[in-house]
Amino acid sequence: MKKLLTVVLLSVILSSPVAVSAKPLIKFKETSYKFGEISEKGGIVKHEFKFENDGDEPLIITGVSVTCSCTKTEFTRKPLAPGEEGSVIVAYDPKRQEGTFYKAINVYTNSEKPRTILTIGGTVVK
Repeated sequence: MKKLLTVVLLSVILSSPVAVSAKPLIKFKETSYKFGEISEKGGIVKHEFKFENDGDEPLIITGVSVTCSCTKTEFTRKPLAPGEEGSVIVAYDPKRQEGTFYKAINVYTNSEKPRTILTIGGTVVK
């Protein structure tokens, strides 16, 4: 009787919607990029970070923040269905930034993991 009750309880728990919740899941192909050496006078450099919704609900980027005014972003703004791809483009302006740099870009989503940190780095030379 006790075993039967346990089996019935487990069946109910495992089949309830609370036990298995559908969520979007952002999956970046890479989260870090190194530009290497770039010229201070060479103008803005860009890198595209591509990602996919690896979950089973629509994925939405709710915001992106940067740590320096020398860094700007563009990103996919439409909701992405499961399996769809999007990107975050990071633009870095090396003007008056001589030396080694390391910048973080925070990507906020409705994903299972709500924040992803992307990084760029390199060395600005005259």
